This record gives sequence, structure tokens and C-alpha cells, in this order.
Amino acid sequence: MILSEFVKFFALHEKNRKLEVILEWENGRKLFVKYDTDYNSDNAGDFPDSDDPENEEGYYEYQGIAFECISIINLIGSEDEKFMEEGELFEITPDNSPDFIKDKNEHILWKNK
Repeated sequence: MILSEFVKFFALHEKNRKLEVILEWENGRKLFVKYDTDYNSDNAGDFPDSDDPENEEGYYEYQGIAFECISIINLIGSEDEKFMEEGELFEITPDNSPDFIKDKNEHILWKNK
């Protein structure tokens, strides 16, 4: 997955930042999370300037995005037992990006291409 596509889904649409969403992976792992406004805002100072057209791609490639885990819907296998706990921050990186973002009713909001 291209991290920039995932970040843009949230960063460019204010309404998405208020969403409580389900992050889902093809292996069956599912987390119910909410966008962590404080965490993402506090770390924004380290990112390249998004208003500068020359830095646009660099900005989105550099920036990660963090969520607070509301609840764990499904984890798989012993490796996942250490993966996440409720209340912890979950930061999306290229290595752990979800395959789907769904709303609470399991409607797909975003799908990894």
C-alpha cells in the first residue's frame, strides 16, 4: 500500500478525522479505533510543509497516522496477542497498513488498491 493514499484519506477531509472506524486486514485482524487528533497534531511540526507544492509527495510519504484503539474485534495467532491493547495508540506505517477502513456498520470507506 502507498501510505500517502491512506494519509490523504484522513488529512484532506476534516469529517474523516471525527470518525470511529474499523481497520481490517485480509488475514482477519480487526480493530475498532478513533483518529487521535492530539497525537497527530503534536507530531505535525516534524513534517514537511504540505502547502509547498514541491513538498507535497514528501509530506504524505513521511507522515504516519495514529489512532486510539477503542476495542479489539479480532486478532489472530500468537503474534497478534502482543499486537495491540485497548486504549493504546496504533500508528499506521507502510508495514502494518490495513486493507480496509470500514464504518461501524461494516460499510467500506476505503480499500487498499
